Amino acid sequence: MKRELPPWNHNIHYYPLIIGALEHGGARALDVGCGDGLLARQLQQAFPHVVAIDSDGPVLNRARQSAGGEGVEYLRGDFLTYDFEPGSFDAIVSVAALHHMDAAAALGRMSLLLRPGGTLAVVGLARSRYPRDLPAELAAIAVHQTLRMVKGYWEHTSPIIWPPPLTYGETRQIAEGVLPGVQYRRHVLWRYSLVWRKPEELPGNSQRAGAPVGLQADEAGVGGCEAAATEIERPKMIFEVGVQPLTPGSAGLPRRERNQAGTNPLAPHAGGDQGVEDERVASAVPCDIDETDEFRSGPRADPAQAVPVHLGQPVVLQ
Repeated sequence: MKRELPPWNHNIHYYPLIIGALEHGGARALDVGCGDGLLARQLQQAFPHVVAIDSDGPVLNRARQSAGGEGVEYLRGDFLTYDFEPGSFDAIVSVAALHHMDAAAALGRMSLLLRPGGTLAVVGLARSRYPRDLPAELAAIAVHQTLRMVKGYWEHTSPIIWPPPLTYGETRQIAEGVLPGVQYRRHVLWRYSLVWRKPEELPGNSQRAGAPVGLQADEAGVGGCEAAATEIERPKMIFEVGVQPLTPGSAGLPRRERNQAGTNPLAPHAGGDQGVEDERVASAVPCDIDETDEFRSGPRADPAQAVPVHLGQPVVLQ
């Protein structure tokens, strides 16, 4: 008898990252661009009240009718204008939805709706640039094809926008401008992540506003991935196939110390979070990345003379 596999696609692959970032829990969570509601239903395990918003009526109706979704408060509307009370959520998450909105406006609204001390976790899509992103594309195709053979591929029913309007570097710059101290990471399966904890509004707080949890002011310039950081040696960054939750507290050591200690949050996770890492295909793909997280192979090419490389669209992306 053939074993029925749980649904898997590029978005679901990074759900453990989202869940792992919400280590502080709370009473209320918001899922922005909830689509079929898979993530919203998982959030119920940690939050008594889960609100999920999407602008697409048919997909929202399917989410409401899905098993296990009875306790989720589904709302149809535009997240940027919906009448939410500021500071009313302990956690806000969003997967593959930010490129459907104005990124700066959406991240700003998320920070406004988050209570002090609350956590924001985003997984999104961005546009590759050629030829410098070609190594990332080839790695993603290889990993996707192998994981698809092992896990199958579940097609979501949400609307698709392709290509995304922003590159990875542009997305990172916007996020760091709106969310000081945000943790940005780029992942192998055509995704990036943003994890940010809103600072507590306490007088005399020693932690710098917006810095990731556990990262004090004197350390933030080394490990905080800040736009204002200067002349920091570019590290070798690892793109994982298995997913380790990127908790805000993982930035408690400067980057060089984290790498030496073997606790870099981008390293493959040894556990088996919800089956994502049970059948890991390869441990990691090493790549050099510059300050905008754009891949480069050899000397930096003159953009004016760059020749675009068209790979087509190997998979259906949201």
